[in-house]
Amino acid sequence: MKNILPFLPLIIFLSFTQNVCAQFNYISPVPESKMHSKETGIILRTGSFVNAASLHADLFSISGSVSGEHIVSVKLAADKKSILVQPFSLFSAGESVTVTVSDGILNSDGSLVEGISFRFEVRPEISAEKTSTVNNAGLETGSEENDDAIRTICDNLPTFIITSTGGAFYDQPVFYWNHVAVPAISDCWTATIISSEGDSIYSQFDTDRGFDFKLNDNGYITYYNKVDTCFDMLDSSYSVVKKIYMGNGYDANKHEMRIYPDGYRLMQCYDEQEVDMTPYGGVPNANVTGLVIQQIDPDDNVLFEWRSWDHFQITDAANDISLTTNDVDYVHGNSMELDFDGNLLISSRHLDEITKIDISTGNIIWRMGGENNEFTFIDNPDGPKPFSHQHHFRLLSNGHYTLLDNGNYQTVERSIAKEFVLDQVNKTATLVWSYVHPPINGYEVYASGLGSMQLLPNGNRLIDWGQISPNVAFADIPNFTEVTADGNIVWEFKFADSTYVAYRAHKFSWDRCNLINGDSLKAGNINATSVDLHWNDHTKVSTFALEYKVCSSPLWISIPLTTNFYHLDGLLANTCYDWRVQSFCTMYDDSFYTQSQQFTTSYPLSAFEPGNEQTQFTLYPNPASNETVVDFFSGVNAPAEITVYDLRGAVILHQVLSAQKGTNLLKIEVEFLSSAMYAVALKLSGGIQYRHLVIQ
Repeated sequence: MKNILPFLPLIIFLSFTQNVCAQFNYISPVPESKMHSKETGIILRTGSFVNAASLHADLFSISGSVSGEHIVSVKLAADKKSILVQPFSLFSAGESVTVTVSDGILNSDGSLVEGISFRFEVRPEISAEKTSTVNNAGLETGSEENDDAIRTICDNLPTFIITSTGGAFYDQPVFYWNHVAVPAISDCWTATIISSEGDSIYSQFDTDRGFDFKLNDNGYITYYNKVDTCFDMLDSSYSVVKKIYMGNGYDANKHEMRIYPDGYRLMQCYDEQEVDMTPYGGVPNANVTGLVIQQIDPDDNVLFEWRSWDHFQITDAANDISLTTNDVDYVHGNSMELDFDGNLLISSRHLDEITKIDISTGNIIWRMGGENNEFTFIDNPDGPKPFSHQHHFRLLSNGHYTLLDNGNYQTVERSIAKEFVLDQVNKTATLVWSYVHPPINGYEVYASGLGSMQLLPNGNRLIDWGQISPNVAFADIPNFTEVTADGNIVWEFKFADSTYVAYRAHKFSWDRCNLINGDSLKAGNINATSVDLHWNDHTKVSTFALEYKVCSSPLWISIPLTTNFYHLDGLLANTCYDWRVQSFCTMYDDSFYTQSQQFTTSYPLSAFEPGNEQTQFTLYPNPASNETVVDFFSGVNAPAEITVYDLRGAVILHQVLSAQKGTNLLKIEVEFLSSAMYAVALKLSGGIQYRHLVIQ
């Protein structure tokens, strides 16, 4: 049992005095708070829009007790409310920092913001022998992820079995990252997309990248990158287009990152500190892991930072979380959600709690479940707790809330998918839907850790049972189950090797952007100087670029288009052309090229007839840089026209001369031309001939 103390010297849960925060409704770091990163920035909000012109660096004084005065940058974030003050140099470990804001900031309505002064403390340096523990913090009780297992390189997906009952399952791709939750010889950890029938769509073997593999709220694929302690964001060609980091010196935690269509994101960090736990019956230098959550804007500015150290007591942890060991993980946040009013909802597994936080002020609005429960639960008879060590708390479009109740410490060890209606005024939580998998071979389906529950567009629910308890893994327990609203199983997935699990599983409509392929490119109505080009369209493509070139040239010519067809003219007769299409996605900030195709223009209708005495047309030097000579033979005295075109068909030079019977020479100055390939046309009474001219 935990030693519950009436006072915690470790954590200062500050109630701001009226004179400190009268002008500011949000201050980060929290005044008098401790254990901050050396890279911490200052965030201030008045609760109103701020006049950006009133912000000057000389209004802000930041002084460290060791590092001294700091030069700072000051800016107003794009939300026009968050004042961001960033020191140019780092704070020193263990020091006290004093922040003074002078009078002078103006709200957009012209009202003056009174200055304030507050202090906070930077955490001491982490001892070297504990660094590896800090970097690997966040493993779940009851579902150890063994990073020391002997690994082999895999060239195939771990085998699985899919069964369906013939019911109306949601027939869309399945996203998951399988990994090994118990020691094993072969760790084929794979980010995977398969069809509901089991056909492979995408897979990538990587033991360090892939946790929380999913289609995020902005439509991009994201997953955790352990090597860089960030999240990778992939476009629909599976190319990493952005690495997403936390701010203020924190390393992102793997459990969840939410990024929305407007570019704003939520990220969390497991923040480990060295703490004297002897007041709780523990050791004097325990590794205690707290939780830090940030809201970050599209410009990578931290607009909001919330830390468990400032708001939770260590003794809030569930009874099974020991406070006497060397490593104490008392919060273990595993999901983040924005409520219908824009405020923050977090799920803390080791508190057995869902917490709602005012994202404007950082204050806790309510706490549901756990030691500090404020809710009355209705029609929820599954055990002594409304939920235990839960995962994947989500707000649904109908206003209901779902989670997977892992059920670690309920009367019966079994996991239950649950859906609640919350009355946030009267603090009631009514269970309106739940699902318990029927026992298999006499065993309950029980996930001691991990797992998720997703409401699918057709009304079904997809449940990932997470870490199946090892003592029942042999009992043929499924990993994923899809059920109807009536609780009928319509689709199930099971790894053939029971050592494999998946943290979460989702079904998404995966309509990739690069579905335009080379086979759809068609060229028609080809003549000497023009062609009609067309190709397939796609709903996610907003614009195209038609690119073409003479086959022998390395230079592509690009024409921006909003349609999937184009009449291309100004071409050279009897010439081979390559062409391809670049498509630009509406949803993704990315683009794709099709495979290139070819067509060859025909001879012109006015080509020289047999018996015509024009037989010679050359250019020298070719390539040229300053000048070239047109050398041609004419069988008669007649007018001649020489025209130089660029490869888009624009006339660069045109000259008319009187050709004499026999050899004719014409010098052309080309030093004004850019380095490229051009076409030179010679027109005589008998027709037209073309030559390529390369300018170096």
